[in-house]
Amino acid sequence: MKRSKSRIIAWIAAAAMALSMTPSVAFAGSSSAFASGSGTESDPYVIKTAEQLAAVAGDLDANYVLDNDIDLSSYGTWTHIGKFEKMKGEGETPDESKAFSGVFDGKNHKIIGINVDGMMAAGLFGVTAGAEIKDISLENISVKGTCMVGAAVGYAVE
Repeated sequence: MKRSKSRIIAWIAAAAMALSMTPSVAFAGSSSAFASGSGTESDPYVIKTAEQLAAVAGDLDANYVLDNDIDLSSYGTWTHIGKFEKMKGEGETPDESKAFSGVFDGKNHKIIGINVDGMMAAGLFGVTAGAEIKDISLENISVKGTCMVGAAVGYAVE
């Protein structure tokens, strides 16, 4: 009994350690994932960190503002915001519900050191649909993919 109890405690400790290393992206789409804001036009989510930028993928039709420059050079490989998934029976037509369709205002800030390595529709934003992305610059970037590749947006649907 004592032996199995120590195994359970060790397992719980390992799980707690793993969870403590999980970035705030786990709460993507909730207001707690951002510095402030509610995601509306009059009260956009405010982004101050790389983790908050990644959390944009959890709420693809909200409004966002960048509050300062973000350096992603130590972040690793970036998972683009909005992904290309084909609609069933529609050939190469992307499922727009998986695309970023909100507003992203960079407020003249920059994102530095982004590294994207994706198959298709690769970029800071992989796929957008009717989105507005403005006043942002990208510096020192690396974006690789097989098709539909761009620094800011890999594939845009009107």
